[in-house]
Amino acid sequence: DVEAGTVCPPDSPADNNYTYSGDTFTAFGTGIIDVYPGAVFDMRGNYAYTNVRLKGGTITNTLRTMGQIAKPGIFVDSLADAEVSYVNMSLSGSGNLCAASYGMAGFATDLGGKTLEIDVWGDLYLRSAITNGTLIVVENYGWFRFEADFDMSSTAFDNTCAFQVNANVRLGEYIQRKDTPYMLGSSPLTVCRRFCPVAESYFYGCTLLDGCTLDLSQRATLFTASCNNYNNTETYTVTFPSSGHIYVEVGDRAVRTGDKLVAWTSKPSDMTKFLLARHGETVTNRSLIIEDDGIYVGPSGLMLFVR
Repeated sequence: DVEAGTVCPPDSPADNNYTYSGDTFTAFGTGIIDVYPGAVFDMRGNYAYTNVRLKGGTITNTLRTMGQIAKPGIFVDSLADAEVSYVNMSLSGSGNLCAASYGMAGFATDLGGKTLEIDVWGDLYLRSAITNGTLIVVENYGWFRFEADFDMSSTAFDNTCAFQVNANVRLGEYIQRKDTPYMLGSSPLTVCRRFCPVAESYFYGCTLLDGCTLDLSQRATLFTASCNNYNNTETYTVTFPSSGHIYVEVGDRAVRTGDKLVAWTSKPSDMTKFLLARHGETVTNRSLIIEDDGIYVGPSGLMLFVR
């Protein structure tokens, strides 16, 4: 158990200039390592621990300069009782960081309602679905990559990172915060509950399902439902369902008659109804007007009192 301070595997490299040679530091054995609040377990390039449990503590990997293509990783089987857990994937250089290299289990698949934060150095290939919680991905260097079909419809993907979608991925929520056009991929990204484009201009193209919320509450600017990626090889567009309802959430934003909330070049099906929402509640005294070029705020309704 790691209950206080920072613990590293014995015989791990003393500095960041270690050249990976295939060895692994197993002096702690192969049992379960529990990391408690206020404690840090620094993997230091090790890839042998597959039974690390975060119980409010932090797991890091501060070894950044690696001399070989093969990269060790951090493997977490259980987040246990952690309220918010943070995993710092601190590897950079010419190689890639693989979440399930050497046949190991990879990250915890069931977050149990918790939050897992990944700080990406280098390229991170997600090879197992992360479910039932919030996955925060923050970029320092490199790309976050979906490389297999994943059903993560119980997961909120909160993204501030360059990323690629190379397989069919379903997300419960997609929150896009990175305001630069570093996205790649041509595979489907389906959003089941909420799409929140916080970034001013950029997102990966996604399909919203019936009943989904387009959450514009964290922006004060017009949302344009299409954008180009960083090398202009793809144009990404929000695809709305062919029928059903989409809720347009405005939160505390002040909206006035005639305000344009969404711009598009292709009007969705007339069978798709858009409803204005504030803090999850449908606004009943104000409508949305759907035009060929986007969504506008309609006039306020009038209430007539009869005595």
